[in-house]
Amino acid sequence: MCRTARWRWGAAGRWSSRANEAAACFPGRSRIGMGMDIFDTLEDRVEKLLARKKALEEENAALRAEASRLADEKKAVADRIDGLLEKLQAELDS
Repeated sequence: MCRTARWRWGAAGRWSSRANEAAACFPGRSRIGMGMDIFDTLEDRVEKLLARKKALEEENAALRAEASRLADEKKAVADRIDGLLEKLQAELDS
């Protein structure tokens, strides 16, 4: 039965790993090689996460710029409506 390397309290009264058992499941790989595969996988995941973070930051910046542009447009429309209402009020008052 293949198991990954785990630490356990051994019969000798000290901690031991099941790395030898795990190495038997993957012929041709030493215990060190198995550990390096884990670090390679971790390194790949970290690089993917950093790339995803960068992409999200760029998307966030673009969305903020668009939101700012829309807010400016909204203010311009509100100002025009206020101007029209003032003209109507002035016409009604006269």
